Amino acid sequence: MNPRSMSRAVRTRRSLTWISWSPGLNPAASAGLPEPTLLLPPPAPPADAVPAAAPSADPSTLAGLATVRLRVLGEFHLEVGNRTIDLGAVKPRARVALRLLALHAPRPVHREVLCEALWPEADLDSATRNLQVAVSSLRQSLEPGVARGAHTLLVRDGDAYRLALPDGSDADLVAFSADVAAGRAAQAAGDRLAATKAFTRAMARYGEVLPEDGPAEWVVGLRDQARVDAADVAARLAGMALEDGDAEAACDAAERGLRADRYRDDLWRRLVDAHRARGDQASAARAERDYALVLEELGVH
Repeated sequence: MNPRSMSRAVRTRRSLTWISWSPGLNPAASAGLPEPTLLLPPPAPPADAVPAAAPSADPSTLAGLATVRLRVLGEFHLEVGNRTIDLGAVKPRARVALRLLALHAPRPVHREVLCEALWPEADLDSATRNLQVAVSSLRQSLEPGVARGAHTLLVRDGDAYRLALPDGSDADLVAFSADVAAGRAAQAAGDRLAATKAFTRAMARYGEVLPEDGPAEWVVGLRDQARVDAADVAARLAGMALEDGDAEAACDAAERGLRADRYRDDLWRRLVDAHRARGDQASAARAERDYALVLEELGVH
């Protein structure tokens, strides 16, 4: 890698570590989540400073457009209106670009982040040209027959691109995060019923974030955050269920949480307590043995 490419890689890899989940759909905003943020590389020296984020399009301009149904929790799936998007004719690297944009939708992702994630060995000029070709092919798949410059779903914001979510769209990771936030807020306010409903919705939505992309650097951070959130929600649900005397619900929540994170101590303890509350001593003993094996695996005695 030449010095210029190495410098770009270092800057962009650093930017990837700064990405935080802050959904921008109305359900998230109503749950008290932060406003959407633009994913930009770290600031460069003043001589070639990165321009300020271009303002996003007025959300009202998205009204009346075909809604999007987006799934990144579990296998990737995208629908526009009543049409499932078929990416069979799209090159693999372009499909990855779409999944990366979908992961952060509807927030913008800076082109340098996209270039580094997709073409890490290429110089910036070559990677940018590749990105432009990929975006063009994706636009034709998302909105076939639309004239150049008239696309409304995969749009450019200054030096960034974003996958827009028109009014009425459904994005599972956005909704999951909103439910988690709403449940925590309700629990903190002492509203157990609202907390239980929000946490139950969150667990029903949860799945591993984009498993098809394996350990790709651009996905692991948000995948781990969603996993941690799911385990935390399950522990809260199990704890409230035990307090309410509902051992069956506590068992179910703890088991689902452990499928997300088998190293979470409080989930193992709640599972054991729930089995005992059900009068199922054999299952409680089995859970204790499984927990002991996890501790042994971690070197904890």
